[in-house]
Amino acid sequence: MVFAKALEDIGKYLEECTGKASVHGVQFIGDRKRSVLERVIWLGIWITSVVMCSKYVMQTYEKWESSPVFVTIGTGQMPIHDISFPAVTICPEAKTDIELFSYPAMMDLALSEEENLTETQKTQFEYMTMICNRTSKPISMESDYFDIDVLHFLSNVTPSFNETFISCKFSGEIKDCREIFTPVFTVDGVCYSFNILDHKEMFRETVQQFEDFMQAPKSVCFNQPYTNSCKNVYPQRASTSGSEAGLEVELGVLSENLDFKCASAMQGYKVILHDPSELPYQSHNHFRLPLDEAVFVSVIPEVLVTKPELKSYAAGQRKCFFEDEKVLERFRLYSQDNCEIECLVYLLNAGLDCIDFYLPHTNATKNVCGPGVLHFIRILEKLLFGFTSNTLDLNFTPEMNHIKGIIEKFGFLEDVLEHCECLPSCSSVKYSFETSQTDYFWRSFVDSGNFGSYRSLLNIHFKHAQYIPLERKEMFGAMDFIAYCGGLLGLFIGFSFISLIEVFYFLTLRIGCNVRMYGRKLWYGIED
Repeated sequence: MVFAKALEDIGKYLEECTGKASVHGVQFIGDRKRSVLERVIWLGIWITSVVMCSKYVMQTYEKWESSPVFVTIGTGQMPIHDISFPAVTICPEAKTDIELFSYPAMMDLALSEEENLTETQKTQFEYMTMICNRTSKPISMESDYFDIDVLHFLSNVTPSFNETFISCKFSGEIKDCREIFTPVFTVDGVCYSFNILDHKEMFRETVQQFEDFMQAPKSVCFNQPYTNSCKNVYPQRASTSGSEAGLEVELGVLSENLDFKCASAMQGYKVILHDPSELPYQSHNHFRLPLDEAVFVSVIPEVLVTKPELKSYAAGQRKCFFEDEKVLERFRLYSQDNCEIECLVYLLNAGLDCIDFYLPHTNATKNVCGPGVLHFIRILEKLLFGFTSNTLDLNFTPEMNHIKGIIEKFGFLEDVLEHCECLPSCSSVKYSFETSQTDYFWRSFVDSGNFGSYRSLLNIHFKHAQYIPLERKEMFGAMDFIAYCGGLLGLFIGFSFISLIEVFYFLTLRIGCNVRMYGRKLWYGIED
């Protein structure tokens, strides 16, 4: 009897609540004066609306969790002098001065039936194999490790700087090529970089500097907008677009230094455009500068900035690292390419107990990798690509069993992922480009006695005087998510913030006031 009375009281109170609530449809469900059929139909409609609303709210939440950020085009144009001119790295295909070292002659001796190579010649030949025929060894190579002498040899036998660089201009002013270009080691051997950071500013103190390589002016206002106090900046910037405001270099090579056995049939120069704070690396875009041709390169910067409010998200959610979030062991500044270089160094050290000759060396570096392990270096580079592109595939072919042992040695993923989690930088500048070329009739304008049996002209400039940056933003902020969910709730069931207050009101304050006004027995109120 008591239980039935309690149920009846609750029914009366629910009827009053639903009749006065602002949520759509519930007044028809709670109206006991209507037929059961009507109330059941309205209950079904209301439950269906709640289910559909909940489904869409969950989809919105999952989208917010999985992809909280998106990249959009910026709202305004920015002047091109607000960003650095790209670093330009030029790698001649002529690797040696024929008078100092002849790779074809040494190969002929190595391939002859009579073993005529002395120990010194054999070592030098193996040194050159690290930049010639790197993907396939013409003869059996025994040396797995070198010492630092390989760097001295490659530096000493390269064609002279004055033979390679004939003239230079930047922003319409004639420049001394030696003052604006500095030698740097890449996988192609000795190359020359313009507008790159100095060794001390790119690397930490533990990284060794080789001779005069990577010497550049001290950076001024790097990554800062152009202002009156930031005029004489380094890395250098272009004042505007067009070929007259860019970099122009005339290059030369003696015909006797052309080496088709080292560089195959493609002679000339390999040119890499990259950020001044990054080492020229194989993942960077590059193009070829042929002999006796002029190539004009129109650069289009791709600038990506990230809103500071995204720092509250995990790096994996926003898919990028802010500069202070990931500290590299060798590089002072974080970038995805610099991180990949450190990852490769770690893989080589852990797997082969050596690092490739062109990678940054520290005092702890034990060995420089030799041609005997080039095959495994290529496999580790594929492993690096697997980590950085999230396409790691461990189904190696039988001849790659050595790598399985390396992976087991790692123990496996924790240490590797710590070094190889190379997300893009949250703020970055990439340089895409368009090229055009024509014949370069330089012989018609210079004396035949001038050095250089072949010459090439390279002009690099910005295509436009302004650029539009890309911006990484929140797809849903907290208020955006609340507003989106509020719209769904209002659309399907008419639920709002006031409706939420009504729920608490009917569960607490109204009951208390009824008890005070009508007594405990009439806690549900009195009928109108």
